[in-house]
Amino acid sequence: MQTNELNGDLLLTEGQASQAQAFFESLQTVNLDEVTTNTVKVAIRDSKVVTKGGRETRVHSVRIAEIENFVPMRVFNRMLASRERVMRERKKYLMKEDKGDEMDPMIFWMLEQVLAVWQQTEEDMTRERLENGLDFTKISKLFTLFFGQLLQMQQK
Repeated sequence: MQTNELNGDLLLTEGQASQAQAFFESLQTVNLDEVTTNTVKVAIRDSKVVTKGGRETRVHSVRIAEIENFVPMRVFNRMLASRERVMRERKKYLMKEDKGDEMDPMIFWMLEQVLAVWQQTEEDMTRERLENGLDFTKISKLFTLFFGQLLQMQQK
């Protein structure tokens, strides 16, 4: 991008101008009063401590959580801001020959992003509960559900 030296206006290339035009046209085709959030039902393994006969024990159960598929702008912006950092960390991780017990940073990052959306519905959800209650397949599917379309729109 260049600037016009006379008045400081930005000068766009033909490709940038066409991309900007397509973006603004896509905004005009949406009736914002028709945009609604959806709820996704997720089976999650949860636990709680109960007292039986004076003794505390942890009881596990599976519950169905109904999570709103709504990503506020602040959550989306935080996800975008942290994406480049985690990609650099992952590149370093993949280059290591001996990873030991170290986990792929991308997995933890995806979990954090899913947690941020989940907490819009269940404020008391913690990373530990989510990590222990969902397997990687569900976490990756939720990440795609919450952020996939937004990332595709952002990249266009």
